[in-house]
Amino acid sequence: MSESMCCYDPVTLTCPTCGHVALRLPTYRTCRPVPVPPPPAGPMGLLSGMGLGDITAASLAAIGVTKELVERLLGRPCYCPARQEWLNKIGYAVGIGKPPKKDQDVQTLAKD
Repeated sequence: MSESMCCYDPVTLTCPTCGHVALRLPTYRTCRPVPVPPPPAGPMGLLSGMGLGDITAASLAAIGVTKELVERLLGRPCYCPARQEWLNKIGYAVGIGKPPKKDQDVQTLAKD
């Protein structure tokens, strides 16, 4: 079995197949291609389809800012769900996220 060798670009000294950078040429190295991960789905990757309020809520929750924490710090209701819905509507108007279908709105209201 013949293993392929890295084929370095003479200007950047980088192998375009595996990304190895040579210190000098000539360099003889067995090329080990790195698998390329698939591109994220949609223009915003995993967040595609989420509204602006949903993205904001997820981002704040990721750093520990939750509805419960805000309510505890303020000592009153924070109205986070209403603010999140308001941000979603603004986001839909400017093209961020996909508005839910009418059926989903009815189902969401029935659960609340």
